[in-house]
Amino acid sequence: MESLPAFMYADFLGRAVWLWLLFAGVVITLLALDLGVLHKDDHEIGVRENLFLSGGYISMAALFGGWVWWYPGLQSSTEYFTGFLIEKSLSMDSVFVIAASSARFQRQFTDRDVRSDRWRSGGFAVEATWQGGGLGTQPFKI
Repeated sequence: MESLPAFMYADFLGRAVWLWLLFAGVVITLLALDLGVLHKDDHEIGVRENLFLSGGYISMAALFGGWVWWYPGLQSSTEYFTGFLIEKSLSMDSVFVIAASSARFQRQFTDRDVRSDRWRSGGFAVEATWQGGGLGTQPFKI
């Protein structure tokens, strides 16, 4: 039983294992909350609901960034917020492309678009596996 506390404080990718387990638990909980509870029924998401959900998730990201600033330090929080802003701007670019193509082809969003988010969450799992295994941090050699 003494090996469990030692394992939890072991170094994994520069941080303690308990920190990674906590992070994975929070991500899985938020994903289950988003896909299983908040979007249980298929409906068109209005502007008000969209702003509420986006504000909530951006607030959680800012709180997490504040915790990163407090616990690991300024350098880690600067890297986190830089990555967050880059990812947010890339997602807004994707929203623009989807809106422009929908307007061009006069297509309305349906429940199928909402369900496709569940497939994308599998992509998150693949990306997490790559990053967790260190594959995302290795430079490509040609």
